[in-house]
Amino acid sequence: MSLAFHDGDNFIRNAVTVLGPRTIGRGPRIRKISTGQLPVDIEEILEDLRVDDPDDERETVDRMARAACAFIEKRTGYSMLPTVFELTGSQWWSGGPLEILMGPLREIDAIEYLRARDDWVAVPDAEFWTSTGARDFAVRFLDTFDRPTLWQREDCVRMRFQTGFDAFDESGGDHPIEDGLRTILLMITGHYYQHREMLGVADAKYGLGAVELGATSLLGAYRQFW
Repeated sequence: MSLAFHDGDNFIRNAVTVLGPRTIGRGPRIRKISTGQLPVDIEEILEDLRVDDPDDERETVDRMARAACAFIEKRTGYSMLPTVFELTGSQWWSGGPLEILMGPLREIDAIEYLRARDDWVAVPDAEFWTSTGARDFAVRFLDTFDRPTLWQREDCVRMRFQTGFDAFDESGGDHPIEDGLRTILLMITGHYYQHREMLGVADAKYGLGAVELGATSLLGAYRQFW
């Protein structure tokens, strides 16, 4: 089973497309729990934009950089910010791995199931394993895993996981953003900032409009969903 972060209009809008066999009960859902700091130093962004008064514009630039991250995520499958997600399902997945088309994976925090009302039980780490790519990962139970009986059919299995590049740190961290994505982030943030008074509602929400040719060209090398 695959969960892809896009929809019929090419890109996800807080929804998940499920590819695979039909399940009993409601299909898997993913919700965003929290997001972390930008993967690029805000001071670097302010300097790149040549902001005259950084103190007054810092909050505005941070907001636009986050909007640029969301724009990039919808088109590439990369999780730009460190983000915690929670997946809930109505039954154990079987017949192969559960594939999440978003990365890089930082950590699987827990896989749990509901044994009785308000009684969540963690699946031991030794009972599953993950394989990771740059912008996807798969979770598979061992063949010997004996799937316990669930309390009911709705939302009785959940998995919490973390994806995304490291928040800016001089050390670089374990998941530093690569130069190409850093450049795209700076360019799109600059576009938003320069056109902040003319940006329409649709443009601000979906990043449409006349993004500079250079940013569009670079983004094409990373796009996963068309």
